[in-house]
Amino acid sequence: MVRLEEVIQLKEGEEVKALTRRHIITLFPQFLAALVLIVAPFFFLFPLFTSGPAGIMVFGVLVLVGVLVAIRGFVMWDGDLFIITNHRIIDVDQQGLFARTINEITYLNMQDPSWSKKSPIDFILGIGRVSARSSSGSLTIEARFVPRPRDLHQMITDYSQEALAAAGWIASPSVGGASKPKPPASSGSSKEVLLERVGKQLEHMDEKALERLAKTLKGQEQDIAVSKLFGDQKNALKEIKE
Repeated sequence: MVRLEEVIQLKEGEEVKALTRRHIITLFPQFLAALVLIVAPFFFLFPLFTSGPAGIMVFGVLVLVGVLVAIRGFVMWDGDLFIITNHRIIDVDQQGLFARTINEITYLNMQDPSWSKKSPIDFILGIGRVSARSSSGSLTIEARFVPRPRDLHQMITDYSQEALAAAGWIASPSVGGASKPKPPASSGSSKEVLLERVGKQLEHMDEKALERLAKTLKGQEQDIAVSKLFGDQKNALKEIKE
């Protein structure tokens, strides 16, 4: 079994609230293939062994491949983790016996968490998908075939609200009141974030307010130009008066 400390390093004050894997039913195809590879040679045990070293080698190879298929299936199931902490969600994707990819999204950089059930088997087994993407849209985390997807989604939503409230982006759920708009998470420089915020503010301004803003900016540009042109003369006159 994979150990949590081999996968992630918890930050200060961070706690694991949920850790789930794909439903064990997803192991059925790999285990069925492994079972066929391991059991089938025994039905031909006598012909294989009487055919000499070549038959014995075929028997051994088939059994060994079946065992490896079973081990690989279990390792990939055991290593595929979906972790929820009070700070972030983490998706661990085991891509082979020795390959692993880890993606994470913090609650302050997350949007559009969702869950779904799309097939009769999902409803029968109580499994489904849970997904979320980063505010920049560059990363999407999706956990498939996980048990209780609605409960996991609710847990993510609750911790996300707590994180936003702690950061002062929305009102605390326990206190209530009007919420503040969530600022976009920084996916680049602070200049880009500031420009995006200004753009959103301009979208909500009426035509008169935009005209006043344009006149103000134009006046400021003229003042700056005059200051640059006559700045030295003004400083000289100030020195003479003093």
